[in-house]
Amino acid sequence: MTEERAMEILSENIGELTERSRRAEAQRQICLRELIDRLLRSGEASDAEGLYRRFRAALPDADRTDRAMLCAEMARDARTAAGLLRRSRSAGAEETAAGAHGKVAMIRTRYNEEAFSVFSEAITGAKRSYVSSFAEACEEVYDNRCEFCVLPLENETDGRLFGFYAMLDRYELRVCAACTLESEERGERVLYALAGRNLPDRIPKDVPWGLEFSLTAEHGGGAEDVLRVATLFDAVLSKLDSLPVGYGDGMQCFYYRFRMSPSMAAAMELFLVCEYAEYNCIGICPYMGKNR
Repeated sequence: MTEERAMEILSENIGELTERSRRAEAQRQICLRELIDRLLRSGEASDAEGLYRRFRAALPDADRTDRAMLCAEMARDARTAAGLLRRSRSAGAEETAAGAHGKVAMIRTRYNEEAFSVFSEAITGAKRSYVSSFAEACEEVYDNRCEFCVLPLENETDGRLFGFYAMLDRYELRVCAACTLESEERGERVLYALAGRNLPDRIPKDVPWGLEFSLTAEHGGGAEDVLRVATLFDAVLSKLDSLPVGYGDGMQCFYYRFRMSPSMAAAMELFLVCEYAEYNCIGICPYMGKNR
């Protein structure tokens, strides 16, 4: 047999194996979707985490993409989407003290006042409570004297303001709503957060939502995984930053911000909670105001 003929045979074999692999994957996807559909019709629509555990038990060899597909299908199915949204609203939520309802701790500045005006559309009985520092604003919420506080999160000059993200973590707060304002003095856009433990109770309809979180991973592996499955949730990446966790260990903390529908955000959050031990939810929230 000539060398040329041997290469032709190998090429034909590779082509045939590639086609078989393609057909096998197509059949696998059909079976996977059938399994997911049967789980969604199993009568446990309100228990999203229970469905996730059943899926893992039924398909122990499933990879992360398979499990992400399950969560995305939960968000698309009316029987399970409501359960996902209830789960996301209750995560980290706490009962607000009677005197704190509607109170928003904030520093008295023009832009904080503008942010308050935007956020007050979503808060029943919104009331300002002026403080002298951002740390004091966070303490007011942490000690349950106010329901929310206003913090800047990002500007176009400095990017993500990590000092304020550290405050969210230190005082165990989440981003409950966000808005972008134009700064006339500096000619840039500034992202503000309404931070607290509970979502506001009058969120306007038809506003975009976002999921913001951090994830610690080694050598960027976590970032690649998350970006790969994000498309299953119809998620649009709007911001990705990273910081080294320490020196010389290769660990990075990645900060993500995605835009997507509320149900998809809740579904992706469930997936991340179940799959990544180092996942930290910064907020599932609406983006309000004219510059959203």
